[in-house]
Amino acid sequence: MMHGPCGLPNTRAPCMVNGKCIRFFTKKFHQTTIVDQDGFPVYRRRNNGRTMQKHGIELDNRFVVPYSPHLLLKYRTHLNMKWCNHSTSIKYLFKYINKGSDRITTTIVNVQNQDGTHNEVHDEIKLYLDCRQPIGTVLSKSTIKESMITTWMDINKIYHHGRDLTYAKYVSKFIYDACKRCWQPRKQGNIICMLIWVPPSSGELFYMRMMLSSAKGSQSYKDIRIVENIVYHTFKEACFAKGFLGSDKKFICALQEANTWGTPHFLRKLFVKLLFMNTMDKPEYVWEQTWQWMAGDIAFISQTKKTMHLCLTEIENLLQTNRKSLRDFPSMSYPIGYAANPHGNKLIYNELAYDKDILAAEFNKCYHSLTDEKTFIFDKIMHVVATQSGGVYFLYGYVPATQNSTCNIHQGSDLAELLQMTKLIIWDEASMCHRYSIEALDKSLKDIMHNDKPFGGKDLKLFFDWLLDIDDAKLGEPNDGYDEITIPDEFLIKDFQDPIQAIVEATYPDLLQNYSNGNFLQKRVVLASTKDVIDKINDYVLSLIPSEEKEYCSADSVDKSYELLSPAFGVLTPEFLNSLKTSGIPNHKLKIKVGTPIILLRNLDQADGLCNGTRLIVTRLGSNVVEAEIITGPNICHRTYIPRMNLSPSDSP
Repeated sequence: MMHGPCGLPNTRAPCMVNGKCIRFFTKKFHQTTIVDQDGFPVYRRRNNGRTMQKHGIELDNRFVVPYSPHLLLKYRTHLNMKWCNHSTSIKYLFKYINKGSDRITTTIVNVQNQDGTHNEVHDEIKLYLDCRQPIGTVLSKSTIKESMITTWMDINKIYHHGRDLTYAKYVSKFIYDACKRCWQPRKQGNIICMLIWVPPSSGELFYMRMMLSSAKGSQSYKDIRIVENIVYHTFKEACFAKGFLGSDKKFICALQEANTWGTPHFLRKLFVKLLFMNTMDKPEYVWEQTWQWMAGDIAFISQTKKTMHLCLTEIENLLQTNRKSLRDFPSMSYPIGYAANPHGNKLIYNELAYDKDILAAEFNKCYHSLTDEKTFIFDKIMHVVATQSGGVYFLYGYVPATQNSTCNIHQGSDLAELLQMTKLIIWDEASMCHRYSIEALDKSLKDIMHNDKPFGGKDLKLFFDWLLDIDDAKLGEPNDGYDEITIPDEFLIKDFQDPIQAIVEATYPDLLQNYSNGNFLQKRVVLASTKDVIDKINDYVLSLIPSEEKEYCSADSVDKSYELLSPAFGVLTPEFLNSLKTSGIPNHKLKIKVGTPIILLRNLDQADGLCNGTRLIVTRLGSNVVEAEIITGPNICHRTYIPRMNLSPSDSP
């Protein structure tokens, strides 16, 4: 079935209103079927050159009308069905699920019955608009389908074959029929079994995944929590009983060691870092053993029984600076009578807590150092910000994101409120990000700002570090030939016997007098193509620094859930694991000296300036914790404690 013709060839077509087709023809060519930003499908329309004539006008695949042959046959009329998953498309069908949070709910009721009693029952459901049903009624409907794991539990109740298999191994003998939502015996073929990765920050979901790697024949969620005929209340407790989780003694030792050096304020920051990294299996146990050290200065001020809760209040304040809360850790206590920050939204308060005079002086210094090109760009952007006209700018121009990804920013949150007040957003190294990451920010800002303009009408500045501009701007292939590049002599070191010694002396002259000087180290760096070369350079520079060396060894191990999934993981010896060198984590043996520069490989505390890539100088070395001073960023000269932490390779699942 062909639409039209309409548009410029036939402006008098019935579908033409105000010069446009109300059916949105002519469509665009697409190699594959996609889903647009509104949640509607955009069908595949190939540009294969096939055309037909209608009323003397040639029509191609852009004019084909989509249809469903089953609906066409059943109802004997043109009828098409589209799948939509956008809130604007379904909000009238499911108002309650998609509605915002209640601001206030009021009702007028009688305080007493006519006979003077107080037994009148008030129906809380009637306080809301009758456009939804209780969740129990909704879930009991036949249209609410069971999931893959619940059908696995159901089939274990009636089918004894396969009860000796774990959930991950079940697909090796059975196949899941998504249409019928049931498991059926597998007739042929082999399959690799693997559970989807769940991060430790997911809480009970993470521990349930660990239990699924060993639980066999479970017929309910309660069965998964059974260990040696004992039913545990949570999946986390079951993991402890199963031996999946280790001891937190090393973290208690780290806090005890830091207690001999620093103040209680730094101990509280160290404990918050441990919470951020999700390294403690039982944070409540570590808290019970160490909270007296963290409350040392509070006990001096207040000698009451509320000392522990005052210390918890300080912990909560530190967590909230990084958009976290003690409520995110269910096993931890929450401070009684906790009062919210008197400044309201702390994110907004921190962003606006600056000295205008200092910033004005810094601005004048930086502005006069700009080149003509940079000055033109800056003035243009500031004009757009002042007029609030919105825009996206590219200068010369890896998060795992998908087409449907969005930013984890919720309506009504402190970060959403901060973004609503923001006038300019700067994104550095945007060229290294996938387009899905930029599209995720675009969708989130539109939702937060309630504005359909690009990025919700915000001014977005994307900084690119390089521009591909070679001939036709296309990357070459391995067989395209080769060419020679001449490196200028001033960039080369020609007279040397040891190349590593030569490049270190050229890059770091007078190293022994300046190895702990932050200003000296900020302006120098040695780049290498491989990790082995970097290790050799680091070992050589470390040998030159005149201080005592301390060696830290990693405790390498394989995730126990993977050992249960495949026996091959269980035969990996500690020696083999220690010999592995992967990107994103240090080697098995980490050698450090006091005064040596180090770099962070993980985000520990962004509010305190401890991010991936932050450079520091070691000031003290302990057995379980390292004290260091920040030498880059706005928190320069601030001291912090770095504990042991769990690290996984960047290419792990």
